[in-house]
Amino acid sequence: MARRLTIGLRYKHQDAWVGGVYYVQNLVRGFGLLPPRARPRLVVVGGDKAALEDLREATGYPDLRRLSRARIVRATARRWPWEPRGEEIDLILMGSPPGLEDRGVQWIPDLQEHRFPQFFPPEELEDRYRRNEAWLAGHRHVMVSSEDVARDVERWYGRYGARVHVVRFASFAEAPEDAPARAARFGLPGRYFICPNQFWRHKNHLTVLRALRLAGEAAPTVAFTGREEDYRDPAYGPSVRALAAELGLGDRVRFLGFLPRADQLALIAGAAAVVQPSLCEGWSTVVEDAKALGRPVIASDIAVHREQLPQGADLFAAEDPAALAALLLRYADEGPPAPVVDYQAARRRFAADLQGAVQAVAADFARRRVPRLVVSG
Repeated sequence: MARRLTIGLRYKHQDAWVGGVYYVQNLVRGFGLLPPRARPRLVVVGGDKAALEDLREATGYPDLRRLSRARIVRATARRWPWEPRGEEIDLILMGSPPGLEDRGVQWIPDLQEHRFPQFFPPEELEDRYRRNEAWLAGHRHVMVSSEDVARDVERWYGRYGARVHVVRFASFAEAPEDAPARAARFGLPGRYFICPNQFWRHKNHLTVLRALRLAGEAAPTVAFTGREEDYRDPAYGPSVRALAAELGLGDRVRFLGFLPRADQLALIAGAAAVVQPSLCEGWSTVVEDAKALGRPVIASDIAVHREQLPQGADLFAAEDPAALAALLLRYADEGPPAPVVDYQAARRRFAADLQGAVQAVAADFARRRVPRLVVSG
């Protein structure tokens, strides 16, 4: 049996990018599906006590603690396999603090800055390119969530020779027991669609609004949830609301803002379908939440959605509002049918892939005699 690993994690529970928060929570819950003797010890590196408690509450993981960066020191590689092992961290996921990169695994959610550079201020674009160069130069191992992103890493940064591990994450979303009561608070009609995305330009809300306009009075109601601020483009959030008013959509759109997770899941569980119009994703949390809750998905026809939804979903050309309008009208009164998915199997695959990736990384570090990370004090 493989030795039980100790894995460091980077985690910020109040990150403005909520997708990153949910990703780490899903990661920890994925480890929790492994047999007890195979579950790694998890250590939040840095952060604060509130972050640790937040992660414990969200995941229920039994072996989770926090360490300050100052307590982690580098030590020479072990000379012999039987040399006494102190308290050590085998690897750090989600990148690493400065100076510990050679034991880190960098996570790259996507490379939208290369695909859609027009969505970024010039100074941030250059910052991202420099950040990516540093990530790939400093980390021998990279983890991504789709083959689509793996191809992008190879295309733009393959010269660094990093080993890319594809680990398709699963959601652990569950509808709260009081889901109908929670959903009723928002005053939505009995039949509605939901588009639960932060208001960032690549999420493509405007295509949904134009589709509703083309669909006319027969269009169903679409509820939008998510933070309405985009630090890269402060005008985008207001522009979404402005277009809805300009198109005269009235009650066919509802802007509900950023919701507690339980409320959002209740609304997804009660929706006729989830609409995911994004232009770029690494592996959509929205789509995984919908699959976990057994809800149909209407998604933009991009490579990662084809990878994520190999069957049972309606896809439309990402910037074609007429194609989306046709789907909304088709399903305004009935359907689409709920998919039949063994989602627990998807969670088990995620856990197995995750375990395989971290074991491969730890074995590579040992084989190359990378300096150890020892916990001091």
